[in-house]
Amino acid sequence: MYKSKGNYGDLVNKKLEDEAPFFKSFAPRLCVLFCQSMRSFLPSLISIPIELVDIAVGIWLDKRWVHKKLIQLQREHPLSLEPATIQKIEGRHAIFYNIIYKSFLGLYDRTPGDEEKMQLLYFVICVTLGDNFFDSNTYSREQLYQLAFYPEAYPSVNEVERFFIKYSILLNQYAASKPGYQHIIRELYQSQVDSLRQLDPTIPGETLAEITYRKGGYSILVSRFYLDLLENKSEELCWYQMGALIQLGNDIYDVYKDLHEGIHTLPNRMQKVKEIENELSARMQEFKASVRSLAVSDRKKKKLLRRTAIIYALSFTALDQYKILENKFGDLPDLKTLPRSALIIDMELWRNRWTLMKYVISLSRLE
Repeated sequence: MYKSKGNYGDLVNKKLEDEAPFFKSFAPRLCVLFCQSMRSFLPSLISIPIELVDIAVGIWLDKRWVHKKLIQLQREHPLSLEPATIQKIEGRHAIFYNIIYKSFLGLYDRTPGDEEKMQLLYFVICVTLGDNFFDSNTYSREQLYQLAFYPEAYPSVNEVERFFIKYSILLNQYAASKPGYQHIIRELYQSQVDSLRQLDPTIPGETLAEITYRKGGYSILVSRFYLDLLENKSEELCWYQMGALIQLGNDIYDVYKDLHEGIHTLPNRMQKVKEIENELSARMQEFKASVRSLAVSDRKKKKLLRRTAIIYALSFTALDQYKILENKFGDLPDLKTLPRSALIIDMELWRNRWTLMKYVISLSRLE
């Protein structure tokens, strides 16, 4: 060892000699830990952009496929759906197919088949038209119930209703005998009915959270029944929790719209951004814990999280914009007083895209 001259040098050398065992053991250990961390991080750094590109391209292609199929199906009836309805169907199918179906079917080393893809389209058609029926305020509770559970007996009066009834019957014929299906569709219907309570400004926060997660959870879980899969309670819990995350994320992005429509949600009631951030983190950790408990390899679990992380990463990206508002005003202002530009999250901006990428990388880990 190099020996310094003078008392100070002797003191330093003595100190190093005394602690030499620590440095000898720590330095190699540090190198090993660094190499291990990079070994686990680099594959994610490479594979996550690939997954995101696959999702983006898949969504673009899927929207084109749905658009063509809808033209074909409308000609068969005939009818003409509203452009806004067509846009919703295209967007929902693209998200379900590329983020939900492809991600979870990766657990079985397969992708959706042609029949499964069409059944998903029928489901999205029914969900979208069902939402329109609910929101129109022209149907009684009895009519909505009959459309949902006894469509074959419903006295339809227009082509849109007949369009809904046709595909609702096809879906029921496929899934009716599967264990748990009838219970799930009734829970989904009830959550839709309960969501009308979100127009009540006095609705308690606990009730609001329950409605939010049930509505989102069951809407995603029921779609699993239109796949050629056996019952799997552990996996079904993951589907339900992913639905809850999606619904909370939708509410975060729809703050401006919901406020001006008088709809109360968890995000548009927040007093501080940390409240929703904690709620989102808790739901994400529940989902990841359920994924870890699945009886599949870690490789499949990690791939599932890489593809689905974009769901909650989008939500955290949006919350970052609300943090900017909070920091600007010293506290989160009354959201109703803010202009639309302050509450709309523009994912066309590169800074938001970069933030999204960082969140996907950091949140997609299995741990």
